[in-house]
Amino acid sequence: FFILPVVVFYFSQPDAKETDYTAFSSSVQPDSFLIGSTANGSYQDYAGYKKANMNLWHIYEGGSDVIGGKWYPAGWVNIGAPNDRLFSDSSQYIGDVQNILLTNAENGLTSNMMRPKIEYLSYGQHSDYQCEVLPEDPVNNSTDWFYSYRNHGPGDDVDDNQPTKVRLCEVNDPNHQAGYVVRNLKANRELCNEDDLRVNTDHIYDWYFLPQIKIPQGLNNNTQVCRIDVVSWDSVVLKSWELTVGSFKDGNGNYSGDYIKEFNMRQQGYEPLIIKVSDNLLFNPNKHGWTEVYADCKFDIRVYWYKQCDMWIDYIRVENEVAYELFKGNHDDWIGLEARQVGGYAAGAPHKFYIEEVEYNSFPCIKYVNEKIKQYNPNMSLVCVPYLAAPPMNGGVWYNFNKEKIKSVYQYLGMTEFYMSYYPLHGNYCSLNNYGVPSYIPNTFPNCVYNNCEYDLRYGNLGVRVPINTYEENLQDLLDNHELFIDNGLKTAEYISEELDIPFIFMEQAHLWLNNSLPGNEKYSQREPTNEELEVMADIALTYGAKGISYFAYDSWGPIGTPNIGAYYSYGRGLMKFPASALDTSKRDTNVYGQNKWQKIVDLNAKLKRWGPYLVSFDVDYSHSYIYHNSTERNNLLTNSYINDIVTYKQSFTNPDCQEDGPGVPNPPNMVFDCKDDRYLQVATFKKNLTDTTKYLMIVNRRCSPFINDNSENERGGLRYIKIGFDVNSNELTAGNNWLITDLDSNKPVAVFDKRSSALIELGWFKPGEGKLYSLSPEMD
Repeated sequence: FFILPVVVFYFSQPDAKETDYTAFSSSVQPDSFLIGSTANGSYQDYAGYKKANMNLWHIYEGGSDVIGGKWYPAGWVNIGAPNDRLFSDSSQYIGDVQNILLTNAENGLTSNMMRPKIEYLSYGQHSDYQCEVLPEDPVNNSTDWFYSYRNHGPGDDVDDNQPTKVRLCEVNDPNHQAGYVVRNLKANRELCNEDDLRVNTDHIYDWYFLPQIKIPQGLNNNTQVCRIDVVSWDSVVLKSWELTVGSFKDGNGNYSGDYIKEFNMRQQGYEPLIIKVSDNLLFNPNKHGWTEVYADCKFDIRVYWYKQCDMWIDYIRVENEVAYELFKGNHDDWIGLEARQVGGYAAGAPHKFYIEEVEYNSFPCIKYVNEKIKQYNPNMSLVCVPYLAAPPMNGGVWYNFNKEKIKSVYQYLGMTEFYMSYYPLHGNYCSLNNYGVPSYIPNTFPNCVYNNCEYDLRYGNLGVRVPINTYEENLQDLLDNHELFIDNGLKTAEYISEELDIPFIFMEQAHLWLNNSLPGNEKYSQREPTNEELEVMADIALTYGAKGISYFAYDSWGPIGTPNIGAYYSYGRGLMKFPASALDTSKRDTNVYGQNKWQKIVDLNAKLKRWGPYLVSFDVDYSHSYIYHNSTERNNLLTNSYINDIVTYKQSFTNPDCQEDGPGVPNPPNMVFDCKDDRYLQVATFKKNLTDTTKYLMIVNRRCSPFINDNSENERGGLRYIKIGFDVNSNELTAGNNWLITDLDSNKPVAVFDKRSSALIELGWFKPGEGKLYSLSPEMD
């Protein structure tokens, strides 16, 4: 009752008067390479951002308001905008929000903005469960086949001037007997998410059921058409609606004969079929996790036909109250206000509106919100980080989307930028259980925080300590395969960026994470990357065309070494210590391996900033990345570029480990070459445009075991010496005979090579995980 007058007053008002703002000359460059970290904004750590060369700011919602059992996101209430809440009039918070953006801009930051009104509307849920037979297509996912039924009863699929086929049940067809037309939904868990209160929790909303049905005209009002049954996770019928011919007629007793989705159930005109919030916990009374695919979920929406009249049924639409109100246009003023007054505040240099962890049934709402944002402010849009998989289904299988399906999703949403966020490093047992591959760390860390880095989830040690070669082989497998990083991650991101001509930001795994676990029973987890792995993941992402890096995450939570919830261990570590006391002393100067994590971020970002002008200028159409130890990709590189050989050497006093022919020149002193399949490199070629005579080359040493200089004959780490050979006949090198190689980090020349010579050029030492970016420019002969 308290909130109602405020809401009514708010929606009765026109858009707040717009204010003209004088453009502010900030240090934010709109064409800069973006460097940031999720949740960094919650600390207001401007000195830290500057030291770490960050120019991208982000903050999650500042808690929530629970009103009448319903969850509503709060905004920047903890960093200077105390009235920034969902139902607040804009006059109560816009000035404070703009001041935060202005402070960010004055400190060289552009802002990814999670805003209560945009977030709330974007997470609305909408699903159309098709009633025709849709064959399963888990490989190509060319259709939304998961939004359909496994079992079909009476009826045939026909064309009826609808976008898809419909199910027709005919009284005069002897093969059509009364019964359930459809039952057993494939994706049947979208209304069963019973997590703690958050924006996509299901039981805090009213749900609207909108079956699209058509019947003949001129029938008796009492003629039974069908019954809609909603069945719980535990196979209990929760709600049934009986639709008669009278349900199809409006308040004046008329029916057009067209498809309708709302029905006259109370003789008060058309209205949706509703299950109120008070009943929603019945969907999933025992609160099974919606991703528990091995648990047998019986939730269903069934349609029973009485065979008393013909019936055409297209789909059953299900929307929560957020989506239902959104698509009626009832919140367009919210979107317009945020798009103009926040997204349009040029002095504050806003970047994008931002949301993440989006489920598939929120896509229609995201599309609507994004289109409205761009309508009200053509220079602003929404960026999201979605789950790129089909909704969870029974049977223990997740169906990940291939690159064509993901491209169609981003195209449908109207994205102008997107994130790639595959995290390849998990705790050992989480990795084994989910991907069938272990997760190792090398045995070359001399200063581990606890127990010499031996696996122990109580203390954040989630990798198994193994010899160097075993670790390196495992790391390459985790990076290349299992749809974790490159396979269905960066390669797909590169493809979408090229096809849709939009940039992508690489959200890098920089964190340690453990969900509620007991010793000996590790649940979902992410192993903390070593400093070398931090660098190698960032550099590999750059080879596939990333135009920015955002580390997950700035913040940390939960104690390490003691249980957090009862007897369970649960924690997360990003770039800050937990708890953070004073900002200048709370950076994580020690990760679980005893390395200075914060300084590594500072140094890595300094390199990215120096490279930035080049990285943003590269045209994705003329950029190509290759996994050198993969023979197919290596042959593609050597066939389709100006490179004809790359040789890596390791320090050793013994003979090479293989019988391959060497590079044709003597090994450097005390070094031997790696076999071709052991040259763990990522190699990329770039161009700014098709006619640019200057070439750009990036080489990443993907070996990440820290180097130990103990003068032994054993493998001592990932340090590698690299030589490169160029194709003397390449069409790419026709602008001259002599070419200057320049290291674009130091901006110093490395070598001059004569393309008429086949001699290998020495590029020098590459530290474990290190990438180097070069330009190749023709010199006057």
